[in-house]
Amino acid sequence: GHPVIGDVIHSLVNKLTEVLSAKQISKLHTCVVHRTLEPPTIEYPIKVCSDVSIVQFKTEVFGVEPVVIPGMLSHWPCMSTRRWDLQYLCKIAGCRTVRI
Repeated sequence: GHPVIGDVIHSLVNKLTEVLSAKQISKLHTCVVHRTLEPPTIEYPIKVCSDVSIVQFKTEVFGVEPVVIPGMLSHWPCMSTRRWDLQYLCKIAGCRTVRI
């Protein structure tokens, strides 16, 4: 891969400057600098399912509605033995574009 972060940020800033008014940019700057963004109102809460079997998931949940299943991925190495935090990702990938 090759470094792309500088171009992406530059392009994003240019596009935001084109689209947003000066008042909107000022408000956005204030929110980012002072971290005053309000959390969004949750209109449609997502159901939390714990201890759901694969059979229950396939028959009762899959394709019906979105759900959160806490701890479902806790056995993955990136979640347990080797946490993939920002420092680790920068160390292994740097500024390269990584295909997923």
